Amino acid sequence: MRLLLLSEYPVEDDAPFTGSHLQTYFVGEVASQVCESVLVAFDHRGKGREYRVGNLRVVLLRPSRWEVARLLRLLRATLNLSPSAVYARGRSYHLIVGLIAKLLKGSTLVWSVNAQEGYEDFKYVRTLMASRRSPLKKLLLLPLFSLLDLGVALGMRAADVVTVQNERQLAGVKAKFPGKDVVLLPNLQTVPSVSDPPPIPSPYFLWVSARPNPNKRPELFSELARRLPEVKFVMVGYPMDGPPNLMTLPRMPRRKLHSLLKGATALVITSRPKTEGIPNVAIEAMLLGTPVVSLGDDFGVLNGADGTVVGGLDEAEGVLRRLVEDGEYRERISRRARDLALSLFVETSRERWREFWNALKMEACSH
Repeated sequence: MRLLLLSEYPVEDDAPFTGSHLQTYFVGEVASQVCESVLVAFDHRGKGREYRVGNLRVVLLRPSRWEVARLLRLLRATLNLSPSAVYARGRSYHLIVGLIAKLLKGSTLVWSVNAQEGYEDFKYVRTLMASRRSPLKKLLLLPLFSLLDLGVALGMRAADVVTVQNERQLAGVKAKFPGKDVVLLPNLQTVPSVSDPPPIPSPYFLWVSARPNPNKRPELFSELARRLPEVKFVMVGYPMDGPPNLMTLPRMPRRKLHSLLKGATALVITSRPKTEGIPNVAIEAMLLGTPVVSLGDDFGVLNGADGTVVGGLDEAEGVLRRLVEDGEYRERISRRARDLALSLFVETSRERWREFWNALKMEACSH
């Protein structure tokens, strides 16, 4: 069986990335132990190249700033490789490429639900309408975003298997697509290796976003900084004005981000409830022993890490203050979070993904 994994960027120190790119790479590493696996993405260095990471073949295409051009290049590479199965995650046009491969090449289509795609109607149109774009830009972009919603809806209905990250997503997809083969597979992670000291002295609270998105609600993190002026608040990936103790930093390589995570008093997540799956940065923080405090959403896992889910700003302020002042409390949360993340996202998840690819390979060989 030849498995093709579609991604946007490779996982390299100087590459931009989001959690979906990282997950596709980890999934590909496990799959490559079971079958021939090729990860196709775009070369952030601009030239296009090819290499191997263990058994995983990585093919990087020339990038383009235009999503339509990236779609066509990815589609051409996909059809040339004639995969037995296609794995898509995160980007809607990846799902559309997988759908075309299924129709033209008979490929098995596996779609991983990254956030709420596919079972919440008009997700992209609603995101567009909630954005800070001008009314004219919204009007001009409406046909494109409607097309993305249509592509996701068709792809979800055509997918042979849909994987989800938590019980909430499992229930949502099953309710919307009765009879669909839906498999719960937690996110994959490895324990980050950190050798560099934190670039900022503790204590500080950290907030991270791979790309600007109003659903992340950065204004709530800024408000928490205003309420706790004696503590530093560090925001990565979302430039905005705020109180004097709020520091904003651009997106950075994962190695530097891991140093920030390890040194933080806590990672704070302010995303609007039910708009994310399980944030990779939260898992990485837990593996590094950094508590995670989330406003309103436990992502199906955080309550197992000693209940670091808070209902609002007042409660969040109290928890953050206690994390600074009570070392024993922070250590208890840190230990439970690390143990939970190791068990669920490193050990159990790796084994379940291996079983999934083995089952898919056996099914492909029987046909």
